[in-house]
Amino acid sequence: MGTPTIRPALVAIASVTLAIASAGAAYAVSSGGYDPAQQDCSPTADANNRARTAEPGCHSFKLNVSDGSGHRFAEFGIRQTPDGQRPNDVDAHAAGGNWAGLASGAHVYLGADDNLDNGEHDGVDGRHGTAHSANGPSDGGAILLNWHPGETKEWITRLGADPRSFFVDPVPVADAAFGSCADGVCFSFQTRRRVVYRGGTSGWRDVYDYQGKRWDPYDCSSGSSKDEQACHGSRPGDPQTMDQYRDREKTVYAEPGFQFYEDPDAQSSPIDPTASKGKSPLYPLPAIYVGTCGVVVGGGSTVVFPSSTPVTNGAGQVAIRPTGC
Repeated sequence: MGTPTIRPALVAIASVTLAIASAGAAYAVSSGGYDPAQQDCSPTADANNRARTAEPGCHSFKLNVSDGSGHRFAEFGIRQTPDGQRPNDVDAHAAGGNWAGLASGAHVYLGADDNLDNGEHDGVDGRHGTAHSANGPSDGGAILLNWHPGETKEWITRLGADPRSFFVDPVPVADAAFGSCADGVCFSFQTRRRVVYRGGTSGWRDVYDYQGKRWDPYDCSSGSSKDEQACHGSRPGDPQTMDQYRDREKTVYAEPGFQFYEDPDAQSSPIDPTASKGKSPLYPLPAIYVGTCGVVVGGGSTVVFPSSTPVTNGAGQVAIRPTGC
């Protein structure tokens, strides 16, 4: 993650997504869905100080089919490798169980991370104010398909209490998504509201809504010990560590529809070929959202609209949100 390049792991995710496009959709580490537990990994399996080893049982690529209780019926994986070593070992397993039970609840998970890029390890190591920021690698992706007809009754009750809930969860029996994050660049397509990042403060925001967001310094990332120590904010009152940036963040959601945005996780290493001496004219990237919650465009460092317009929010974004979600 230290060098700003688009990861081959994400190319692999894109290829898989295209191959099974008729079956579902995908999303990533900071776009909702990627789960170290589904990869059979601990949150620190990809820590930058564990580069010479691979965590036993951990996978950099994983496909799981499970029922509503979490019981896995089938799985296939590519095992994690030490840094500098190409993926070279796969495993597969089919378990017994009541396959008919999938009719009442089923989950398909396909996830990959940038350990596929010659064993790259780019997660926080717990030092330099990163002890509470570990949530897996910074870059990766996942494909999720969820079948849950049992939620229909609850969905109807919720809709009766607040009709606006339809706009954050339009389909009661199933959900899917598509997206990815690499080097700070994220996109996500969702069919329902989903958490993409959990900060340490109360409240929530949409991932494309930059109002109140305190962005970490451009050089701050989890790629190395040096990068972890580059998280000192320069403005009065800015956080000084990665954990402090996480503590300032709220719970962050992606909404139904398409969204493009800067990664909200300080672990990411933003990409900008024009950056020099730690300064980037492109970071953070402007956001785009089109979906059931309306349309939001702009923000970041390059596309800021005048605050005097009636449809501009506090982050200089055009925000048209007629449905109230």
